[in-house]
Amino acid sequence: MEEEFQRQLKETLQQYDQNNQAETNSQPMTNNYQFPPPELGKKQIKKTKHGLILLVAAAIIVVITTVPAVLLATRTWDPLWSPFRPEPTKIIFDAFKQLKEIKSERFSFETSVIGKNLKDVGDAQFLIKASGAIDLSQKDNPLSDITFSFSTKAAKKYDNFLLSAQSKVIDDKMYLILSDYNFGEFEMFLAMFGINLNKLKGQWVLFETKNFSQNLSADIISTQEQDEKITKAKEAYNKLLNLFLKKNVFNIKEMPDQNSQYHYIISINKIAANQISPEIYSILNDSFPDTNAPTQEEFIKKFSKFLDTIEGASANLFVGKKDGFFHKIWLSKEISLSDYNDAKYTGILNINMQLEGSNFNEKIEITAPADYKNFKDMLQESSERLFQQTNKTNKSTKK
Repeated sequence: MEEEFQRQLKETLQQYDQNNQAETNSQPMTNNYQFPPPELGKKQIKKTKHGLILLVAAAIIVVITTVPAVLLATRTWDPLWSPFRPEPTKIIFDAFKQLKEIKSERFSFETSVIGKNLKDVGDAQFLIKASGAIDLSQKDNPLSDITFSFSTKAAKKYDNFLLSAQSKVIDDKMYLILSDYNFGEFEMFLAMFGINLNKLKGQWVLFETKNFSQNLSADIISTQEQDEKITKAKEAYNKLLNLFLKKNVFNIKEMPDQNSQYHYIISINKIAANQISPEIYSILNDSFPDTNAPTQEEFIKKFSKFLDTIEGASANLFVGKKDGFFHKIWLSKEISLSDYNDAKYTGILNINMQLEGSNFNEKIEITAPADYKNFKDMLQESSERLFQQTNKTNKSTKK
C-alpha cells in the first residue's frame, strides 16, 4: 500500500514538472524580443559585412582622388607633370619684372674667365668675387657691407695681380680695409708718391662721401632730364621683356625643383632673336635717341654677330616658389677666339658666372668699424712726407 502511494506521488510530480515547463515555453519574453531563425541571422550578417566593405572602398577611392587633387591645386605637391603648375615662361619673366621690387638682400657673386693656350699669354685666369649685404630701402642713405677680391694670373708676359678688400657704406661714409694685395710694378709707382700699401693693409680707412653724394644728387640724380632717362630706360626694359616673351626668344628646359625653387635652363633661340632685331632696334632707338647710333642695318649685322658669339651659352635660373625672386643664376660659355677675330687671337676662353641672393627685403644691420683712420689725414701725411723728401733731394743736389 505504501509502495503504491509513493509510485502515484512520483508520477504526479513528474506530470506537474512537464506541465509547468510547457507553460513557461509558451509565454513571450518580458522584452518582447524574439530571436530570428538561424538562417535569417546568417543572411543579415553577410549583408552587413558586404555594406561595410563597400563603404570602406568608397572612402578609399575618395581619399585617393581628392587628396592628391587638393595637394596639386594648392601646389603643396608640385611635380613637373602637374596641370596646376605655372608656365615656366611666366615664372621667369615675372622674376625679371620683380627685380625692381628688391630693396635689400644678401648676395654672393663670382665670375671667372679661364684661358687656355692664349696667344702670347699661355694659360691665364681672371677672377672676381664679391659677397655681403646691401640695403637701398632708404634712398638718401644706402647701406652696404661687401667683401670683394679681384685677381689675374698669367703664365707669361704679364704680372699677377691681386686685390682683396672689404668696404662698408653707412651714413654717407665709406670705410675700406685692404686685406691682401699684389700690384706688381705698380707698387713702385705708388711709393714714389709716398703711398705705402703695407701701412694700409689691415687698417680701416674712412672716406667722406657726403659732399660727393650731395653734388651727385644735385647735379645728376635729381635733374628732370635724368629722371626722364630713368623712366625711358624702365619703359624700354619692360617693352623688351614683353617682346621676348611674345616671340619666344628663349628656349626653356624645365628641371626638377631644388630647395623650394623652380629650376630652369634657358638658352637663346637664335632664329627667333634674329627675326625681332628690327623691333629691338626700334625700341632702343626710340628710348635712347643718339645721332651717333648705328643705322638699323648696322645694328642688325652687329646683333647677329653677337648671337653667333653667345650661341651655345646657357643659364641656370632658380626662382623661389614663395617670393618669385631669382635665388640663383648660373651662366657658362666656352669661346674659341679664333672663330671670332680671323685668328688674330687664338686660344679657348671658359666663362662662368654665378650669382646668389637671399634675405630679400629683410632688415639688414650694418655697423661702422670702431678703429679707423681718415683718408684726408693720411693723404696729408703722405703729402708732407713727399714734400720733405723732395726738399732733401733738392738740397743734396745743390751741394
